[in-house]
Amino acid sequence: MAFLDERHIQELAEKITEKYYKKDKAAQRRWGAEGREKTIYDTKWTLKRLELAVDLNDSKLFFKYIDWLIHVLLSRNVKFKVIVEHTKICLDVLKLEAKKDKSKKAVKSLELLEKAYDYILNNAPEPKIKKTS
Repeated sequence: MAFLDERHIQELAEKITEKYYKKDKAAQRRWGAEGREKTIYDTKWTLKRLELAVDLNDSKLFFKYIDWLIHVLLSRNVKFKVIVEHTKICLDVLKLEAKKDKSKKAVKSLELLEKAYDYILNNAPEPKIKKTS
């Protein structure tokens, strides 16, 4: 299995989602089985975008995706705190995987995800809140 190939992405997405739902017990009640499946799907999509950005050596591509993702998730009433927590779990899982793999792609993927996490914490666009009169 190659680092971030289709099978690896599926395994990582399931592992990340499981860790998230173990950490946030209320998430299962809030979103149910459908939400869990959507979380796996969204996590796979993020890992595929990470892989693409690494393969193309284009970190800006991944940051543009992160901005888009934050906007979409906030519009779905996902709290910013949940986005941060889920990204941290992704990072923690990828760290463990990169320790085992140690390939150039694993190292670059981890570096880019670390930068993205820092970006989310410090520079991501503020959630836009519509004011009602």
